[in-house]
Amino acid sequence: MQNIKVAATVKYMVRHLMMANITDPLSASSRSQTPYELFFSGTGALGQINYLDRKIVTNGNFMVKVNGVTRTPVVDYVVNSSTLTITWTAAYTPPSGTDNIQVNYEAVQSWIYDDHPFINANTYPRMTVSILPLEYETPGMGVYQNYTGGPGNLVTATVKIIVRNRQGTQTYTYGGVKYKNYDLIDAILTSVVLYVNTNRQLRPWKFYDWEIKRDERVETEEDVGMFRGDVTIRLRYYDYSSP
Repeated sequence: MQNIKVAATVKYMVRHLMMANITDPLSASSRSQTPYELFFSGTGALGQINYLDRKIVTNGNFMVKVNGVTRTPVVDYVVNSSTLTITWTAAYTPPSGTDNIQVNYEAVQSWIYDDHPFINANTYPRMTVSILPLEYETPGMGVYQNYTGGPGNLVTATVKIIVRNRQGTQTYTYGGVKYKNYDLIDAILTSVVLYVNTNRQLRPWKFYDWEIKRDERVETEEDVGMFRGDVTIRLRYYDYSSP
């Protein structure tokens, strides 16, 4: 991920943070498992970190190639299944290139998406990460010439976190408490708010600042048996095209 001038990269990182830090209301064994493939761009910088967006199946296959050559775990890179990261060691640095890092692994089926699902989809409860058009500061304002080694414009991104759950009698244990229907949504959104607020001082990734607020309950989908709750994250960062 060399270029953060595009909204898709920011949305991906928010999805990654939600996946790594917000508890799935279903167990990994309740979600299906599937082979998954990701591509990252090498930066040529020491200690590069790549961010996964799906959970890793315990004892599942995990393979990383750089320019078609299989790299050695622990020696060349370290995988953290909790933070969902690949950190490259001092022994090996992926060269600069576009999509030259290929990752293939057994992944837990995601419960966090970047799309708005069909009502009849069977993957609930689920979260959607959606991003609105980026807001740039007035040209010539908010430009910082030494942010992580490159110039950039100060950008504000508005990200919607949407949680949906089907109406029904099934209960879910979340944080040690049993919930169902909209109460489960409320518990999940509360965990998102707590995560962001806890990380206001030491912000993750390249965020300069971020804040979150709860939105009003969305009732337009309840006529078709779907509960929905939203939060809005306003995050600011300096965009740039090099690591």
